[in-house]
Amino acid sequence: RSGPRPEEVTLLGRAISKQETQLEYLQKQAAAQVIVTPIAGLVSLRPNDRRIIAVSDNQQIEVVVPVSDFDISRVEIGQKVFVKVRSFPDRTFEGTVVRIPGGAERIDNGSRFPVTVVVNNDNGELRSGTSGYAKIEAGTASLARIAWRKAMSVLKVEFWSLW
Repeated sequence: RSGPRPEEVTLLGRAISKQETQLEYLQKQAAAQVIVTPIAGLVSLRPNDRRIIAVSDNQQIEVVVPVSDFDISRVEIGQKVFVKVRSFPDRTFEGTVVRIPGGAERIDNGSRFPVTVVVNNDNGELRSGTSGYAKIEAGTASLARIAWRKAMSVLKVEFWSLW
């Protein structure tokens, strides 16, 4: 058998050229799909948001701590906070109070102030939506002192109209 005819070579050359053009186009499209962010972080999908994805800096995370109206007067910007989460019960994460809101939110049968705390998350272990407990360091007091303070608050606030 003899080699391909010249018109077959031309036809195959055009097909190869067309495939090379298609490959070049697809390579440019793939390069355009790379997203570069100014921070390293956790990429998450946002199906119910106008954004497709979000990149979260997980070195420090914001935690919202609900503080009762009874205790809010003892909270100050810069106070140390200790956080324990259910997913890491043997670890205590440290943070700092960064924002105290001007108003409270109604929760169940009382009011709570959503105090914002920034927690160090160097290992990236904490994730959005994790639940747990927080203690804001506001000094020490005996149980008797706390009970007395609560009783006096009730008397001064709840029964003030009787005087």
